[in-house]
Amino acid sequence: MLKELKPAILITIFFTVLTGILYPLAVTGIAQVAFPHQANGSLLTVNGKEVGSSLIGQNFAKPEYFHPRPSAAGDKGYDPTSSGPSNLGPTNPAPANAEAQLARIAEARHSTREQLRQLVAAHIQGRQLGFLGEPRVNVLELNMDLDKNYPVAK
Repeated sequence: MLKELKPAILITIFFTVLTGILYPLAVTGIAQVAFPHQANGSLLTVNGKEVGSSLIGQNFAKPEYFHPRPSAAGDKGYDPTSSGPSNLGPTNPAPANAEAQLARIAEARHSTREQLRQLVAAHIQGRQLGFLGEPRVNVLELNMDLDKNYPVAK
């Protein structure tokens, strides 16, 4: 029986080391060299302080900021089982959601809707490769630019 178990144990150890240690290290190393910004979370900073990732949506609740599109993905915003038909889809893309918020933000920032509309237009990202997905707005980058160009009066 030991003669039959030995190859099974050795193969298990070999594949554990190969797929559990060597492969992840190789992929991480290649990512760090080829795509260091993305491999480290695509973090954005303001005045030396990390404010978020350009790839992961963050919630904004203050009236002077653009809010991301509504979602029913749970209380914390990441439960895919409670998401579905209540999410806004391709027929109601992010640029339209940003347009709907202009009045509230213009009042809070003491600016005009047209100024904010131009800022939103500058942040609209087109379809990937020209045909994948829908036009979208990166809300974190838009809000960072909003703070830079139209600071909230204190």
